[in-house]
Amino acid sequence: MKKQHLFALYFIGLIVILGIKYSYSRAGFRELDFILAPTARWVTFLSGVKFIRQTDVGYINHSIRFIIAPSCSGVQFMLITFAALFFPLIHRMNSVKIGVCWLAGSFLFSFPFTVFVNGIRIVLSINIPVYFNKWNINANWLTAQRLHTIIGTVVYVTALLAVYHLASLVSSTNVKISPDMHGKFPGKVVLKIVNRIIPPILCYLFIVLLIPLIHNARQNDPVKFREYALLITSVCFALILLSCIVYTIQEHLSGKH
Repeated sequence: MKKQHLFALYFIGLIVILGIKYSYSRAGFRELDFILAPTARWVTFLSGVKFIRQTDVGYINHSIRFIIAPSCSGVQFMLITFAALFFPLIHRMNSVKIGVCWLAGSFLFSFPFTVFVNGIRIVLSINIPVYFNKWNINANWLTAQRLHTIIGTVVYVTALLAVYHLASLVSSTNVKISPDMHGKFPGKVVLKIVNRIIPPILCYLFIVLLIPLIHNARQNDPVKFREYALLITSVCFALILLSCIVYTIQEHLSGKH
């Protein structure tokens, strides 16, 4: 694919993300019900907990005091999924037609994938605090909001790493890999591991932290935003280390065969 075509696709992808991000920041329950409704049904299927639709509020279960609100819609994760599938891999497409198909496919796939992952996140957010209370796990720094953030970050980033790995395998059919890329030299192994982990996490941090920072979305409470950013960055760093260990073990085991 020619560079000008590649840059055009990058530009289109960026416009899609910024446009939806802008619309999402001003959207309410009615505008987001297209994703809230299937998410609520999926959560009910997974947990057996039924939610009642309450217009302009969200999907509510009064017995467990939980609301699937517009802020829980997962639209932001849908954009992150699209970004992680599109931007790091579009350069592998060997024609404009395939590139456009990859762009459209990444966007269309991001919706059902978001509903699937977000439902799991919500179920864990409902149940983990219950088990924490049952097992008397109590840490002064681990507030309900911090626990909610940690659960969301772990689920989302883990799902991103998994789907990015699968997308890399699919898109590799369009790339000619030279024989020496399969070597087991330490530098190449490290590069291979980095390429598996860093792109989706950068997409996650860019949309979750950098875009709000650029738009001064947290200007009214900079202390809270710094704490939020530090917590998310710390969780991402821990997941990077864990992923590096897992991939290193895989490479070591595969090198024995």
